[in-house]
Amino acid sequence: MNRASNLNRTLFFIAIDTFASFVAIYMAFLLKFDFVIPKEYFINIYEMILVLVPLRITVFYLASIYKISWRYFSFRDSILIVYSTVLTTLLFVAIVYIERTSFFAGFPRSVIPIEFFVFVSIALIARVIKRFFLEIFNKSALGKPTLVVAEPDLAPEIIKKMQNSHKYWPVALFDSQHSGFKINGVLYKGFKEIQKYHNGIELAIVSDKIEIKDYFEQLKHLGVKEFKKYNSDGGIESGLQDITVEDLLARKPKDLDRAAIGNFIQGKR
Repeated sequence: MNRASNLNRTLFFIAIDTFASFVAIYMAFLLKFDFVIPKEYFINIYEMILVLVPLRITVFYLASIYKISWRYFSFRDSILIVYSTVLTTLLFVAIVYIERTSFFAGFPRSVIPIEFFVFVSIALIARVIKRFFLEIFNKSALGKPTLVVAEPDLAPEIIKKMQNSHKYWPVALFDSQHSGFKINGVLYKGFKEIQKYHNGIELAIVSDKIEIKDYFEQLKHLGVKEFKKYNSDGGIESGLQDITVEDLLARKPKDLDRAAIGNFIQGKR
């Protein structure tokens, strides 16, 4: 099912970028000739479509752009799209230069930068609109809302794996010391900020580098009922473990009220 979903997403991305390329190429010629394209230049439109579109799709695929999830499209992903489009445009310019006396004879080179800016605009706007739609109208598609407790050195790894799994939605990083600092589009927030904007979130994923006992009481007051420990040696699925009673209080098992704490973890209280 996951493979089918990934394939559908890739094909949809390719369809969007192919359509955006067609529109960008045609718009570039329209702008070049003040919206009246001479008949003799229509052959150049077909030439540009024939060469540029497959080239762009290939570069985007090799750059793993089609592995980016709609729901977690970020500024970093936008930069990757811009860089890949720049590379594609440079390759196309090289091809036009090499074939300037044959296939691309008489090709109006000024349409190339116009097409670049039009395509980038369409490609980015399409992805932003899709993410906006998911966040406003279909929040369940983002995954289960989750607080992440992790230091800045490990937070990017955890967030990226959460985003790739599509099962967890990192709404905030919980750490007052780093409040205001953003990692992969996810903001560090202190207790009061999370209480104001995210109170009632039931799941927290905690790095194995963090002493959960230092955050337990605050997370309890925020409404967290389920705790997962992230093992930095594994993936977001294989690396997730249930938080044990010993993890929560960092005390010897014989000193613990296992039944009371166990009931809390399972949300039975």
